[in-house]
Amino acid sequence: MQSESNTPNAAADHSSDLAGAPGAETEAVDRFFNRELSLLTFFQRVLAMAAQAELPPLERLRFLTITSTILDEFFEIRVAGLKQRTLLGIARPAPDGIAPQEILRRISEMCHAMVERQYHLLNAHVLPALAEDGVRIVARALWTKKQKRWVKSYFDTQVAPVLTPVGLDPAHPFPRILNKSINMLVSLEGRDAFGRSAQHAVLHVPRCLPRVIALPDDVQEGDWLEFGQLGAYGAALQSRFNGFRPAQPVLVREAPLIDREVPHV
Repeated sequence: MQSESNTPNAAADHSSDLAGAPGAETEAVDRFFNRELSLLTFFQRVLAMAAQAELPPLERLRFLTITSTILDEFFEIRVAGLKQRTLLGIARPAPDGIAPQEILRRISEMCHAMVERQYHLLNAHVLPALAEDGVRIVARALWTKKQKRWVKSYFDTQVAPVLTPVGLDPAHPFPRILNKSINMLVSLEGRDAFGRSAQHAVLHVPRCLPRVIALPDDVQEGDWLEFGQLGAYGAALQSRFNGFRPAQPVLVREAPLIDREVPHV
């Protein structure tokens, strides 16, 4: 004969007694890890690989770029979902007991620290290691006269023809911005040839332009230039707005919060 304590009703009563016991809820919450914060902890381990001095410099650079890629996806999906729940007022704590607002605050702290470490590793360790192996990204202040002449020719023939600033006004609404694209947002002053005013403009950098450019062997073998150092943004802004004076340009890399559906694993 089955004892009373083993019946389903008795088991349910026993569970409810445990749920109502002091400290039971805290103990249950402590059994869970937060999904978003756990992902960031994993990303920190990926970034830590870039600090391994025994790895080849290009391999360390690869881990830096992987960190950037996974952070982009993290914000597009995980952070987007948290922000959406907060805006809709669905701000119930997760099973780990942490409210969405608190998770977003911790995400901000962790990501700011990660990006700061990324740039420190890149500038203080990875780029000097690459230079020792004969791959140098030359700073603009160190360009020779020969390099400057080549840069001007490259800009005039390869870059300027594909840069098209777009003014924003009632007749020209905000253009479509591609995901992961680089854009310059500009405040404008003055009027055009027809006396019309405009307040803002967008300069999109096409993806056909490389982010780093190898100098030809007859200029400097093994040296590279970073695209942003060419002066392409400033030159285009100064020469393409037909009467307007650019003011307060801001460089933006677009990564929208898209909140895609992903399988739970």
